[in-house]
Amino acid sequence: MLKGYSIADILALPSEYIPYYAGTFEGTEDPDIEWPHRHSFFSLVWFTEGTGWYVVDFEEYEIKPDRVFLVSPKQIHNWAYSESCKGYILIVDSTCGEELELNDTFPYLDISGGTKALLFVVFPDLIESFGMQRDIRIDIRYVYQLCERFAVRHTVQRYENNPSIIRFKQLISENYTQSHVY
Repeated sequence: MLKGYSIADILALPSEYIPYYAGTFEGTEDPDIEWPHRHSFFSLVWFTEGTGWYVVDFEEYEIKPDRVFLVSPKQIHNWAYSESCKGYILIVDSTCGEELELNDTFPYLDISGGTKALLFVVFPDLIESFGMQRDIRIDIRYVYQLCERFAVRHTVQRYENNPSIIRFKQLISENYTQSHVY
């Protein structure tokens, strides 16, 4: 069975409820976690520099500048990235994410133009507000709305919405360690 992680686990903090986190990729400690894994929160990682690969639900995607990855709670994922990677991280607890109606219907976006310019303004403010322990839920919702609008305008490939495929992936992730005799 795959190990699941909470925000407190990822940030190596005492076991407490943490509804969200905003930081830079290079400024956030790399936790000691099992690969692959899943977690109980939404995550958005925007790579502004660097290379590597990111696997989400058994699909491999290239890490490159201006690519934003969106992972929902319980999605299986793994990554390997260069030491030169920089960018931003936004993590939102599943309860808070559901309240904000966060929607990760696409694995990644290659942002550009006005969306990129807005995110370069919003993320430093988001991080500063988080550090000052201000409520950043409105800002979180705004970041996700920017991503959603960009995806709609650029007809980004969405995750498969076929219920049978979704259930099949779920069964694989829940039972991949079991021996099956045929």
